[in-house]
Amino acid sequence: MGGTGWCEIVAQPLPCASGEPTEWVGVTRDISQRKASDAERQRLEHQVQQSQKIESIGTLAGGIAHDFNNILGVITGITDLLKVEFADHSRASPLLKNLMTACEKAKSLLGRILTFSRQSSGKKIVTNLPHLVEESLEILQAGIPKTLIIKKEIASNSLPVMADPTHIEQVIINLITNAAEAHGDQAGSISIRVNSTHLDVEREYLYGRLAPGDYAMLRVTDNGVGMDAEHLAKIFEPFYTTKGQGKGTGLGLSTCYGIIAQSGGHIAVDSTHEGGTTFRVYLPLVAESVSPEKLDDATQSLPTGRETILLVEDEPLVRSVASEVLTDHGYTVIQAENGAVALHLIEENPDQTIDLILTDLVMPFIGGKELVERIKIVRPDVCVMYTSGYTSDDRFQAMLMESDVEFLPKPFSLATLTRKVRANLDRCSPRRV
Repeated sequence: MGGTGWCEIVAQPLPCASGEPTEWVGVTRDISQRKASDAERQRLEHQVQQSQKIESIGTLAGGIAHDFNNILGVITGITDLLKVEFADHSRASPLLKNLMTACEKAKSLLGRILTFSRQSSGKKIVTNLPHLVEESLEILQAGIPKTLIIKKEIASNSLPVMADPTHIEQVIINLITNAAEAHGDQAGSISIRVNSTHLDVEREYLYGRLAPGDYAMLRVTDNGVGMDAEHLAKIFEPFYTTKGQGKGTGLGLSTCYGIIAQSGGHIAVDSTHEGGTTFRVYLPLVAESVSPEKLDDATQSLPTGRETILLVEDEPLVRSVASEVLTDHGYTVIQAENGAVALHLIEENPDQTIDLILTDLVMPFIGGKELVERIKIVRPDVCVMYTSGYTSDDRFQAMLMESDVEFLPKPFSLATLTRKVRANLDRCSPRRV
């Protein structure tokens, strides 16, 4: 039948008069199946080790991102306050605007870290794919070898898709990084194209059974080493990688596949050995047109109020800046460094008016959710708004999905804070005059 296999031979010599063995007797057993089982066991053990390593890195990344979120919130808040103070200053105003732009980019980076660490559930919004690809290329530019030529053909018009922008950005970065690595140390080119396309009934079967209609298409092509049919058939399988030992987790493309599928699209690949590789991502176009998100302008007129707010935040700098912003906009702010202190303040001052509780979700001693539950026993009609840098706990994720729960993600700008507070107070009760 041909092929190779493994066998185990056990033999011993037969006794003879001369003392030197001339004959042997033994047993031969086919152990190919056992060897295959051992190889499979080792493969599974390696997968488990890779998974544990990624989980540990994700936990570390999430912790760092959470702490940095608080730091970034302070920087953003102070920058907003300075923008108001120096709105008419010809030199300071543009410098502060640049500082706020840098804060927004850092906020976007934090979003990617939290997505990687799985401490951000992601939120689908209408996203302009060409703009997202351009932003991703800016991030990647420094890491792409100078030996590679990047050829871009990106639509100038809006191609709106319904997806989580951080997750789609993860797909874009993964595909372009893979294309760069396919060249090794050799010179080459990467072609990146973004355009709209129409899939009809006849072509439907070629694209993962996508429904006929209009799609945004991202195509990433390299002229690197390529893949043969055997590798190509497994390319989206978890833990499968064509990279050397210790150079890849085998989760990049499988993650991309899952993200695109959850977004209602499809990812396809064409490749030949030494003939380069082309990935095509298809995402359904939606009717709503979008433009790049504009930063909140802190110099614009922002809503004010005269209500009393109980601010519960364990990070002193975040608490101080948020309190100053709210006080500047007319509110009376009662500060508490954690849930236990907040409860003590309410117990000591039972007649104190509190119109809104603005509390962090994750705090020592008593978390935001438990704090609100205990306050609601004595003040069932009090307005509540939660804030947090991340909410990895499944209980928090379920809670935040409730329609009547208001949530303000960190870091937040001065404009976002004041508008959210005003909107929440108006929703809970008529505004005081």
